[in-house]
Amino acid sequence: MATTARKWAYYTNIITNKSIGGHILAKISLQDRSYKNPKLWLVSKVSIYFLVCLAFAGSLGMTFLILACALNVYSSWWPFFVVLFYVLSPIPTMISRRYSDGSGGSNPCMEAAVFLTMGILVSSFALPIVLARIAAIEWGACYLTLAGNFVVYATLLGFFLTFDNDDHDYNMW
Repeated sequence: MATTARKWAYYTNIITNKSIGGHILAKISLQDRSYKNPKLWLVSKVSIYFLVCLAFAGSLGMTFLILACALNVYSSWWPFFVVLFYVLSPIPTMISRRYSDGSGGSNPCMEAAVFLTMGILVSSFALPIVLARIAAIEWGACYLTLAGNFVVYATLLGFFLTFDNDDHDYNMW
């Protein structure tokens, strides 16, 4: 019984850690849990918290992009073309993961996918700079678009690092 109490204290300390956002999750009562396995309970609550944070970050990135287009000072919708890069960037990696052998080593399919993904990523950062250099958009719109790019790609990276693991149970939701 003492080891179970220590495990719950350990899980409670993880949940109340301020870097994970424990001030929100600390209010969850451990007596009201519906899971038999405390690890699944913790993973599901933290996963939901990360999902909410990623949604907020994605919204913030798109807000930067829309501000770069819609403000009266800039009034040009050319920077909105980077949304095409947002949609295209994860596709090569998702296709290569689907058709890889899963050995964990390097294979030509994965290397080509990483190359294509990096080309798309660099293009999405280069497009606003080129548009600003040819005076199609203002430099302020370029900076807002670059900030939106950084936030959106950090959100995509966070999503793939958090939810694209092969070692967790997909039935915990």
